[in-house]
Amino acid sequence: MIAGIGIDIIDVQRMRNIVEKETGARFLDRTFSEREKEYCSTFKDPLPRFAGRFAAKEAFVKASSSFLKGIALKDIETLNASSGAPGIAVLKGDFDSSRYACHVSISHTETYACACVVIEVKEGVAHDKCK
Repeated sequence: MIAGIGIDIIDVQRMRNIVEKETGARFLDRTFSEREKEYCSTFKDPLPRFAGRFAAKEAFVKASSSFLKGIALKDIETLNASSGAPGIAVLKGDFDSSRYACHVSISHTETYACACVVIEVKEGVAHDKCK
């Protein structure tokens, strides 16, 4: 059963403007984990990757909004599996990964980044908070 679906799109130039300002490093530190920053920094232009991960975090918040409250973006970590597929881990809060599976898709160009998150209730698990 689907517990939630979220989608988000980010203008990469907007992200670039934020990061290039004096507070840019603070924004990255407040929003991304060390592992996310390390991954994105391996690319010649890391901003489309940061924007994609930001979109994934926002999409996760939207997808989980009916049953998960008060989670900070930094507590949502978007990393790639060894296959390259993106995934989400919730570092703090009451999101129970034994109950839910997160399916994540991220795409970006030089101009835009978008992400879609589908949260699925795992088979055999009751989900009374979802209508």
